[in-house]
This record gives sequence, C-alpha cells and structure tokens, in this order.
Amino acid sequence: MHLSSQEVNYLIWRYFQEEGLELSGHALDREISASSGQGALVESYERGDLVRLLLRGLQLTEVELAAAKAVEENRNDTEQAEKPMDGITPATTVSEAVKPPAKSTDGLEPTKTLPAGSAVSFGGDLLALGTKDKDALILLPSGTELALKYASRASPDAHATAVAWTPTNEVVAVGTFSGSIRLWTADGALLKALPSSHSAPIVSLKFNPDGSSLASVDVTGGVSIWDIGEGIAKYTSERPEGQMLVEVEWIDELTLASTHPDGVPLGGVAIYKIGESLPTVRFRGHIRAVTILAFDKLSQLLASGGDDYVVNLWHARTPTPVRTLTHHRGPITALNWLPGPLGLALDGSKIASMLITGSADGSVGLWDLDATPPSLKWEIDFESAVTLVETNSTNNLIAVAGSDSVNIYTISPTECSLVGKCAYPGALSLAWHDRTLAIATNSTTVLFSV
Repeated sequence: MHLSSQEVNYLIWRYFQEEGLELSGHALDREISASSGQGALVESYERGDLVRLLLRGLQLTEVELAAAKAVEENRNDTEQAEKPMDGITPATTVSEAVKPPAKSTDGLEPTKTLPAGSAVSFGGDLLALGTKDKDALILLPSGTELALKYASRASPDAHATAVAWTPTNEVVAVGTFSGSIRLWTADGALLKALPSSHSAPIVSLKFNPDGSSLASVDVTGGVSIWDIGEGIAKYTSERPEGQMLVEVEWIDELTLASTHPDGVPLGGVAIYKIGESLPTVRFRGHIRAVTILAFDKLSQLLASGGDDYVVNLWHARTPTPVRTLTHHRGPITALNWLPGPLGLALDGSKIASMLITGSADGSVGLWDLDATPPSLKWEIDFESAVTLVETNSTNNLIAVAGSDSVNIYTISPTECSLVGKCAYPGALSLAWHDRTLAIATNSTTVLFSV
C-alpha cells in the first residue's frame, strides 16, 4: 500500500471534517486544496481511516524504531542481561547455528482471495475473518461465506479487529475497533454480546483450554477476563501507566500469565488465578519491558520475550528462569512453540516442543532445548523485521511474516527448508489449518495451499 502526499493531505482534511474542526479543515483546504485528493485509494477511504491507519501502524513502527535504536544504543544492556543476577540463571551460550539450506523457490500463488481483514482464526475447517465492513465472516469448507453483522451497531468503527474460536470450534469471539466483544455460533447466529468494558480497539482474544473463560486485551493495554457462561467480566484492569502493549497467555483453565504491571514491575510477568486479585507468582528476569508470551502445554514451559533482546523460559509456578536464551540483537517480536518429536523436555522425561523466536533484527531462531546448554538448531535470516510467526504442528510448518512478505518453511529433525514466499506485505494476522495458510492484510485476505 502506498500513500501519496496528496492522499495524506486528504486524510488529514477528512479527519478535520469528521471531528467538526471546520475552520482548520477550511484553512488546510485553501492552502493546499486537500479536499481534492487524487489517487485510486481516495475513493475507498471511509470515516476514521486516518486513526485506523495510525493505530494499526503503531506496533510495527515501535518495533522498527526500537530495532534501529538498539543497533546504535546500549550494548551494555545486552551484556548486563548476560551476567548473573539475583534469582536469574546465567545466559545460555549459543553454539554456532546451522542455517537452513537455500533453495530456489517461486512465489506461491493464492488459492482463494477474501476481503481485507485485520484478524484470521481457524476453528477446525471453519475460517473466521475479521473484516472492515462486518463484525466478521465465517468461510465454510464449501466456499460459502456467512456474514456476521451486528444489526444494532451504530458506529462505523465497530468493524472486527480480533477473532478467536473456542477449543471445541463451536463459538467464535469477535472483538471490534470500538471495543465491543460478541460471541457467534459456528452457523452464524449471534450467541451474546458481552457488556462493554473496553473503550479502545480489541487487539487480542484468547480462550482458556476448556473455553469457559475469555481474555481480552485492547490497544491501550486494558485487560478483561470474561466468564462465558454468565457473560460478565470477572476481572478488569485499566490501561497501565507508562506501558501500552500488554500480553496475556493461559496456563490452564484457571491460571493466566500477564505482562500487565498491576502485579509486577516493568520487565516482569505475573501469574494470576481466576477469582484472586493478586498474583500467585511474580517473575522478574528482564531488564526491559516484556512484550510477548507463549506457553507450551507439553513441557509446561512459559517463554517470555522482551525489548532487552532476551528470551526467558520459566516453569509456570516458580519465579526463577529455567533458561535464559540470548542471541538476537533486537527486541523479541514473535514467540511460538512447535510441538512434536523434535527433542526432549529439559528433564528428559517426555517429548518436548521446539521453540521458535523472532526478532526485530530480522532473525528467526529455532531452539533445541534438549542440547546442553540449549542452543540454536537453525537460524533463519529474514529480509526485514519479523512481526509474526505461526506454527503448524500437524505438518511441521512455520510461517514467518515481515513488512515485505510471508515466508513458509518446513522442518524435520534433520532439515529446515524454505517452501516458498507469499508476496503479501504488511500481514496483520496468520492462521494454519492442515496445509492451508490464511494471511490477513489491510488490502486483502488470501489463502495458500502448501
């Protein structure tokens, strides 16, 4: 997507008109004729688009600025992270990584194109897509599209920004730009609208393992925990001062990890039990903000990544890191687990998962946790700052998104290979089902068969 200076001027003029700033809009129009914006994109602009573009670009902009600053700024922080601290294990020494073999691959072609979207989620073979003009739509295996449109919505800013299925794939939760959350059945019927507790766009929705509770996070860092049966919020936390991005991750049906600083200082993680107001455990192992969490139910390990370029591994109920992984030279922007027979748990007792880490420095690490000490099994050099990593445990595939493309890799115990590139820049959300990858962008949503 490209914006000319004339189109930017037009968006600013539109914003003045929408906010009732008629004098400012008139002055701008007289100065530069902003109302006569040129270009094919202008015809598709709708109310509030300037604010939407700014909000959606905020996280990526912060990542890129942090990466650029990190290169010139304090290597001392990295060195400090590698030194022993009270209650923190020494950083793991990384062995020489084996980089995946380069293969000549043509760009992959999409098998289906859908409307532009901000979020995608598979519930079995049903695809939920958050779109701009509806709450969402559900794509059936037959190709039929079920539009989920809330009839009484009054605001044009109520389009979907986050979607998530229950573990049984019977209900999909849809969060909107206005902060509302609604639950829909798999056949497109409205189940219930949750009471309003957010006043900003929803950026994350996550059900607990049995589907009885839903965690919601908005773009300002506000968090709510919902009882799905009763349709009420059991816990609500306001925007944290001095921190915008907040991450939550379910440990089990009643336990939740959060980076919200209500219960832990900057650089920490708190473990909460539903129904209890104070954290049961506080983790402290980062020297900068923690921005991403990922829990692996196989090994019972929680991974945390932060702006200090470090990944910590925790047993979810003890306050000391099991391992500290240092390799990346930029903020950690993606964490995911690839369950499968690719290694052993740290205690050697059961099959564990491979940890996938992505960074703003453009690198992706695939970690062998069975090695002593844990080390990189492979390293992927990506073309730009990594924004998303989505794993496919059924077929041992991973999708890596950056500002320019989405790359797909296949993994075995002995090889990591590039399958192909999807030339769709600015991915906002990724989702796998079987060998189908869904990519949502601000201009289109596409499905690829791998």
